[in-house]
Amino acid sequence: MPGHFLIAGLFDVHDHYNPITEEIQSINPRNLQRMQSMIYAIDAINKNSSLLPNITLGWYLLDTRGSVPIALADAIHVMEHNNIRHSDKYIKSCSCSQDIFGAPWIINATNTTNITLDKQIIGVIGTRSSKESIATSTLLSAYNVPQISYASTSRALSDNIKFRTFFRTVPSDVYQAQAIIDIIRYFQWNYFAIVTIDDQYGSLLRSEVVNLAAKYQICAPINAVFPSQFDRQIISDIVTRLVDSVKVKAIVLICSEAEADAFFQQAQNQNLIGRIWIGSDAWGGSPTIAEKYPTIVAGMIGVTLLQAIEPLYDFYQYLKTLNLCNNNRNPWFNEYWIQLLSKNSASHTLSKDILLKCDEMENLSDNYTTKFYTNSVGSAYVMDGVYALAHAIHKVLNCNHQFCPFDNYDDQSLLDDILEKLKSIHFNGYSESPFEFDSNGDGRPKYAISQLQYIEDDNNVVKEHLQFESIGTWKDSKSATKSNLTIWEKKLSRDLLFESYCSENCQPGTRRLVNTASQCCWQCLPCDSHQISTKINSQTCNHCKRGYLPNQNRTECIEIPVKVGKLTDTLPLAVLITNGISFVLTISIWIVIFKNRSKPIVKAANVTLIYLLLFSIALCHTSPIVFMLSKTAANCSLVFSAIILPMVYIAIILMNKTHIIVVLFKSSSFHRQLSYWNRGIGQFSIIIVEFVTTTLVFMIIKFVDPASVEKRFSADETPYYHCNTKYQFGTYLAMAILLIITTASAYFAFKARHIPARFHEAKYIFLTSLLFCIFILIYIPTIIFISGPMQSFIGAFGMIALAASVQLCLFSNKIYTIFFDPQANDIQATMIEISNYTFNRVSKQKNTT
Repeated sequence: MPGHFLIAGLFDVHDHYNPITEEIQSINPRNLQRMQSMIYAIDAINKNSSLLPNITLGWYLLDTRGSVPIALADAIHVMEHNNIRHSDKYIKSCSCSQDIFGAPWIINATNTTNITLDKQIIGVIGTRSSKESIATSTLLSAYNVPQISYASTSRALSDNIKFRTFFRTVPSDVYQAQAIIDIIRYFQWNYFAIVTIDDQYGSLLRSEVVNLAAKYQICAPINAVFPSQFDRQIISDIVTRLVDSVKVKAIVLICSEAEADAFFQQAQNQNLIGRIWIGSDAWGGSPTIAEKYPTIVAGMIGVTLLQAIEPLYDFYQYLKTLNLCNNNRNPWFNEYWIQLLSKNSASHTLSKDILLKCDEMENLSDNYTTKFYTNSVGSAYVMDGVYALAHAIHKVLNCNHQFCPFDNYDDQSLLDDILEKLKSIHFNGYSESPFEFDSNGDGRPKYAISQLQYIEDDNNVVKEHLQFESIGTWKDSKSATKSNLTIWEKKLSRDLLFESYCSENCQPGTRRLVNTASQCCWQCLPCDSHQISTKINSQTCNHCKRGYLPNQNRTECIEIPVKVGKLTDTLPLAVLITNGISFVLTISIWIVIFKNRSKPIVKAANVTLIYLLLFSIALCHTSPIVFMLSKTAANCSLVFSAIILPMVYIAIILMNKTHIIVVLFKSSSFHRQLSYWNRGIGQFSIIIVEFVTTTLVFMIIKFVDPASVEKRFSADETPYYHCNTKYQFGTYLAMAILLIITTASAYFAFKARHIPARFHEAKYIFLTSLLFCIFILIYIPTIIFISGPMQSFIGAFGMIALAASVQLCLFSNKIYTIFFDPQANDIQATMIEISNYTFNRVSKQKNTT
């Protein structure tokens, strides 16, 4: 098609080209649609009054047949055209249907009616496959001819130095590899096969996928390639391996549509079913594959280029207006319909009859169903490539919205300027708005994720026909936290999917022991006792923290309840019974003393002090009861008071008793006149003051360092509540006070050791004081530092033992004298004993003087 400037289009219109026999098969309707989209875009630009207003673009279309040698030859034609366009020789391309059958498959047919192409080619649209683009771009770059591919995605083409004039409206395969891996990760597959074509496109994309899989600890036990010459034996061997690998359910197939067709022929021959296929962008949305191999590819997931369907509405309406009479500018269109209608491309007679009746076949889209009219991903990217060249030359020629001054320009500088402008153009495109190339000359990474599903009618009845349903998208969010992949679960048909892993997931409560041969194969071992795992495929089991135990499934730690003892339990009941017996003994002694309060042995020991002593001993019996109660902050404060105060009271009384008797019997006055403070009321007052003082001191201590309840654990990890204070200085202060008082009491008792024991039990007080010191030094630290529930029982029995010991030491002699030696407990015997003691003492004093 002539114009002021030409744009060459390289499309592999025909499929399955055999480089050996040079045979080709039928026309691929999707690729034919892409070629038609280039014509549509150029027509739209020529009609656009604001874009290249007085410039007309033409096209130069060539069929590469999917062959690298032919694509390279076509690129050479482009170069030859630009080099000799001012000579008498012209490169000619068929633009009508005349004598169409004289040239097989309508490749560069020539005759006298063809239009001579004497205008410069400013750029090339194509090719489709990466291997063709790598070959053609190497040549075109040498001549500074811009090339924009609509489907070549190989990572190698991002090399700005090696392919400096190459652009593409599609993203690099680096992103497609990430999209494939993200899909595998989304469905939690960790065992997949990857099969690729042995070319630049397949090798580089395979390398990216395998590297990313290793990064995410995903295994590809089958990593196979097959040659682009469709070697059936190699493909058959690969399919056999897939059939034998029953655990490999997910298979990534990276190749072109024609190559996928050859592969699935072998897969169908060997009945390779029960697999989920992930198709690359070159064939992932192919309706041809879906129609020919439904049992093999049902449920497959395709990764295809993402495009907005709405902007292409006018284009698809345009396709429906084309027929055999009005689309002679695209000779392959007529050839396609001739083949489709006659079912025999070699029948020239039938073909001529069809052409003669073209006016009777105007509405082809209404009468025939063909993939030429279905939505195609590539068409939008073809049109964006055409518009990119148009916008670039619009800027190079300094066009405005009404006029383009294009008379004065140099051919080579024009191409250089177009290349420079392509790097910065942006416009509202068909595949994306706004459209622009990145720094590598690539399109923005974006993919449509589709699944081949069975169609349902209005009654939700599943039919056998398959079609691709969009189930999500993949877009590069350029964010480390935001996921690039979006899957719409409501549109996903999970019934068609399969789990793909070497070993089943290790459920919570187990840990994964990875096989040394493959990190994706493992054993699931149950967690040990006191360990849990909460995640699927957990590598390790975690110990429950103190106070927690695993549940039966070992999936969570459950807090061990603190066992609160009941008073009816064995040990608490034993404590209460023992404490009751001791308390009854104290009351009994009190009653005996009360009844015999007028007897000399009782009166001599000071009845008031005896009553206070028995009262303090009785207080000791409150401590075991408090020990047996459940631990609360209030109870802990009571425990501290119930232990310390009775012991302090007893120690104070013992100290005062021995002090008074020493003052009485050791006085130098024979009249032994006692001061007010050494007599009954004075003694009582002093002791009460001492009681109140020590009580206030300990109340202040509890206020400054209050008792609290904390959970502790015994040696066998049994939890229990423990009373504790923050600083513990109250306990140590109490120990110090008790030791001082009991030491003083022991000292006074030692001084009164020769006093008649029947009356002022000095020896027993001394013994009691020593026992008291030992008890304080052993009992209180034991209560502080012992751990476990036994603390309460030891504390309770300790206080009972203390009360019993004091009673035994101080009252056994009196009880014995009252009941078993009454003759020693009368006034006469008492006077004789005291007189003897006094006479002996006076005699000793005279002898010493």
